[in-house]
Amino acid sequence: FFLCIGGVMSRTLEAYRTLYPSDFYERYLKEQIRPDGREVLGTRAVNISTGSIGTAYGSSMIKIGSTAVVAGVQAELAFEDLSIPSQLIVNIEVGGICGTNFSGKPSESTQALSSRLNSLIKSCNLVRNLDELYVESEDKGTKVLWYLFVDLYCLDHDGNIFDACLLALIAALKNVRLPQGEIINGQVMGTKDRPIQLEIAPDYPLSLSFCSFQDYVLADPTHEEEDLADSYVSVICSANNPGKLWGIFKQGGTCISPDKLKECISRTIDHTQALVSQIEGALEAN
Repeated sequence: FFLCIGGVMSRTLEAYRTLYPSDFYERYLKEQIRPDGREVLGTRAVNISTGSIGTAYGSSMIKIGSTAVVAGVQAELAFEDLSIPSQLIVNIEVGGICGTNFSGKPSESTQALSSRLNSLIKSCNLVRNLDELYVESEDKGTKVLWYLFVDLYCLDHDGNIFDACLLALIAALKNVRLPQGEIINGQVMGTKDRPIQLEIAPDYPLSLSFCSFQDYVLADPTHEEEDLADSYVSVICSANNPGKLWGIFKQGGTCISPDKLKECISRTIDHTQALVSQIEGALEAN
């Protein structure tokens, strides 16, 4: 275990961390602490803000430690398009702005993350009034639908991107305000004010992710910890029903014992309740 040091010794420590990262972490974890000072199941500080993008119909900014994600919701009125799978589409971009390890091209992991989020919002019926988001002419002869496009941009990727994206998605959708529309002489007219809100399911999903390293399970892993991990798992809980699980997602790797998994679920339930309070606080502050 390393003590607090400075100068030449500090540079030596960083070199050791770079050359022998597994040994470096093992020395800390033997003392049940991580290099950033957290306990093995400790989480980083979470900051949530909403409504910061004036050109969007809803937005949020999420920071989990150094990981930062911004979400913007755009809305368009259009005739029903059967080639579009849903009125709510989520897209994620993790580009070169996140660091030298990331390119501007969509990676397989980013596409898988988008797919997982789109599947999750559909399975939990996240926006309960989605079918009611349309504008219809008085004679009922013309009907156009609201299509919502949520763009998630990762500004800084220091691990646990799934939790950050899901949290940003929820906060942005709760912040959405749509104008009232009507069809006059074949043209869709919208009001300047935005009275329409989305009816978000009260049991909306929130998550906490973990990675396993040797015999240890680490909550809210950093990017460095993810690179060293033997496996990665996300536990997705209900916001208003602590006993309800929306799912457990595991990305290959080694098995996690039932006892460790129970510990992860318990930690996720506590963490989820804290996030719910933060989301509501951010919405009230906006």
